[in-house]
Amino acid sequence: MAGFTIPFDGRPCTIEIPDKNLAEILGPVQGEPLSDLDGAIEHALNHPIDQAPLETRVKPGDRVLLVSDDITRSTPADRIIPALLARLNKAGVPDAQVSCIMALGTHRYMTEAELRQKAGDAVFN
Repeated sequence: MAGFTIPFDGRPCTIEIPDKNLAEILGPVQGEPLSDLDGAIEHALNHPIDQAPLETRVKPGDRVLLVSDDITRSTPADRIIPALLARLNKAGVPDAQVSCIMALGTHRYMTEAELRQKAGDAVFN
């Protein structure tokens, strides 16, 4: 019998699986953490893959919709969205012309606290 603890509903949940029913244990490969996440975000925004930088693709008066993954993903949206907003603002797109939605897929709606956590306080406010 193999015991596993997995996150469920924000808490650890332990389950046991009989050995005869367990073919393999799979998990994510841990990558090396970035030493400078903000620098990596800026580098990616300065050098998008097969695209011109964002600020050359928008103009003052444009309306922009940002789409973010939800709280079930560990993407650091609270660090990425402010960098995107800064570039949009510099290109003449004010915050009032920018909206953001969370791509929930089949997941439940996020709570206000989860939205704040995912987007960061400054963006949420």
